[in-house]
Amino acid sequence: MISPILTGLSNNQVITSREQNGSNSFHLKEERTLLHTIKDIVSEPMFILLLVACTIYFFLKEYEEGIIMLVSIFIVAGISFFQEYRSRNAIQALRKLSAPRVKVIRNGQEINIASEDVVVDDIMRLEEGENISCDGKIIMANDFSVNESLITGESFAVYKNTGDDVYKGTLVTSGAATIRVSAVGNKTMFGKIGLSLQEIEVAKTPLQTQIQIFVRRMVWFGAVAFLLVLGINYYHSQNILFGLLQGLTLAMSVLPEEIPVAFSAFQALGAFRLLKNNIIVKQPQFVETLGSATVICIDKTGTITQNLMHIEYVYDAASKESIQNNESNKLPQELIEYAMWSSETEPFDPMEKAIHELYKKIAPVDKRKQFKQVHEYPIGGKPPMMTHIFKNDEGEIIIAGKGAPEAILRNSNLPVADLKHIEEQSLNYAKQGYRVLGVGRGIWNEKKYPLSQEEFRFEFLGLIAFNDPPKANIIDTIKTFSEAGIQIKMITGDYAETAVAIAKQINLDGAYEYLTGKEVLQLSTQELQQKVKSINIYARMFPEAKLKVINALKDNGEVVAMTGDGVNDTPALKAAHIGIAMGQRGSEAAKAVASIVITDDDLIHMTDAVALGRRIYDNLKKAIQYIVSIHIPIILIVTLPLLFAWKFANFFSPVHVIFLELIMGPTCSIIYENEPIEPGTMQRPPRKLIATFLSGKQLQTSIVQGLIITAGCLGIGYYFMQHDADVATVRTIIFITLLFSNIFLTLVNRSFKYSVATTFRYKNYMVTIVILITLAFIFSLLFIPFIRALFLLQTISLSSLITCLVGAFISTMWIELFKHKSKQVQI
Repeated sequence: MISPILTGLSNNQVITSREQNGSNSFHLKEERTLLHTIKDIVSEPMFILLLVACTIYFFLKEYEEGIIMLVSIFIVAGISFFQEYRSRNAIQALRKLSAPRVKVIRNGQEINIASEDVVVDDIMRLEEGENISCDGKIIMANDFSVNESLITGESFAVYKNTGDDVYKGTLVTSGAATIRVSAVGNKTMFGKIGLSLQEIEVAKTPLQTQIQIFVRRMVWFGAVAFLLVLGINYYHSQNILFGLLQGLTLAMSVLPEEIPVAFSAFQALGAFRLLKNNIIVKQPQFVETLGSATVICIDKTGTITQNLMHIEYVYDAASKESIQNNESNKLPQELIEYAMWSSETEPFDPMEKAIHELYKKIAPVDKRKQFKQVHEYPIGGKPPMMTHIFKNDEGEIIIAGKGAPEAILRNSNLPVADLKHIEEQSLNYAKQGYRVLGVGRGIWNEKKYPLSQEEFRFEFLGLIAFNDPPKANIIDTIKTFSEAGIQIKMITGDYAETAVAIAKQINLDGAYEYLTGKEVLQLSTQELQQKVKSINIYARMFPEAKLKVINALKDNGEVVAMTGDGVNDTPALKAAHIGIAMGQRGSEAAKAVASIVITDDDLIHMTDAVALGRRIYDNLKKAIQYIVSIHIPIILIVTLPLLFAWKFANFFSPVHVIFLELIMGPTCSIIYENEPIEPGTMQRPPRKLIATFLSGKQLQTSIVQGLIITAGCLGIGYYFMQHDADVATVRTIIFITLLFSNIFLTLVNRSFKYSVATTFRYKNYMVTIVILITLAFIFSLLFIPFIRALFLLQTISLSSLITCLVGAFISTMWIELFKHKSKQVQI
């Protein structure tokens, strides 16, 4: 029952508080995003070039072309806005799902709500590992401490009592408390000093930086080319506006504005796809990083194992017997009772739940309602333990501790022979894969309790062995990672013998050598870098040791993913390239620093995540190679006839280029984004992090593709020009050949390993849609007079059309011969 003082707010009071004090979120989030989207679109180089071209056409009284440019402006803006809208919606959905949840009391009931729904005067429960989401005043506290380093800069935990204040952005490091909310959102101390997470700049991934540099260089190249073409055309025509139009044509053909749009769309939509596989990606840029992971460090309990924690055996120190937990055996009551007292009164950990259930089953009288917890020593130490102190109305005191057997034994006064016997029994349990806890009864004769639980003397009562079997799918999961060239490292706080037993059950690679946390800290950085190359099991680990292992792997050039769920995992999760938190049993602290969250705690989804990361990276490279290849002929068709002083030098105008862009944009960001993962992708080693997103061989392939398409288009055009065709006919031949080439290039670039005949069987309906749209555009150019006139084209014969088709086919399909010959043009 909840006492009257903690009945919390009613529904009407919640509404009133929100109206008077605001919500627990930062203002203008949606409006600012929309305004920034519009501002980004308007400031895009392509948008500016179109606006300039439109103005020139109207100034020259070429109204039809001017209207086309005006319509194009709206189309380009619409496409950009649609892509941004899709990406933004996907990101918002991810943020909503990844937002932390909190416990509040409303209408006398404890409920879970999103942290942004908290209002002033809410009664909130806080527990260990939780990031505090608002300011408040403590009503009740139980051994409650908070890390306020984000506010004060002080790294040590601060103990808080009833009446003290707590602040948004701080972390509960131990104990529990109930607070009354005093401020939310921008009115918190966190908001006032400007520490909103929205204002913290997210570091760019290497791929983002590489693409940004590439696009910036292309913009500068476009600016220089613009001035060159402007100068040459002005020199020949003495018409500055005509020169401007030709310069704009080239500049528009150079700008690869599809690349950043495609990159954003690939990442955001990839993150949204992962959401369907129970993975929440905190920032979309982590999606492509997943595909490059070379090492995954995984926790044993709950990640490899089922986290069921059935009590299999108990060892009674009094009788020195190991007793199996079944109906026929009588279990030692005192051992089970003290194990229960040393557990949380409202257990959430599976081990403690199992202890409470067994106590309820065997206890003649349930004493839990007779005693009240008066002091708690949270889990701590190396190895860890925890201690609880209870007292009843008669003044009887119970001091109970549990934890790693060696931690309890260290504080007992057992003879050496008994210590050795118990240690052997503990190791025997561990070798069978059981998780082992020691239980003790604390002894203290002073009135004032000690500052540290290590100051107690303990009467050792016995051991409890928990059976936590591996998950049914974990062997297949490990196998999939191994086939993908990803190393698996098990990092656990358990006995080394327990870790080795589980490693054997799941067929973990390696000779089952291991390092303990103590040994890790004793090794030098260079020694550890050598050890982590071969050792896959790390036992009796603690935060500093985990962090040192992660950093050693990173120093070896590995791309490290790390799973974790507790507060003590946060340093390693933050240090890893990819921090992975568990959604069900993970603490809010772990979820806050992690890159991704697995909502159902099933590691099998990480294989899908890695596969999607590789698929996105591969498809993005295909899209970029396509962009490079198709931009080269556009640039050279504008430039080469002018430089070589052809009879007809100006074939394309901004009208032609913009419509090519309208075809290339969807091809890049829609077709390739929807491409399925290629066979064999998860059977190859992870990619290396290189300085450029395209290797020299890949870039060379794309350039050669572009040059051959250029040769095909200009070669056919030159042939017709030499046979006295007029400029409109030559322009038509070149333009139609380029459009056909774009279709064939789209098909051949779907894979640089498998033939077009194979990729035709890939499930991607967008290929058919975009190709049909392109063919409809070609048909309208040739057979609709109004459109043909707008593009300054001419009707051509069927034989000429077939010539364009064949020329385009040869100019693009030549690479199929190399695929057939080597089965692999690139990696």
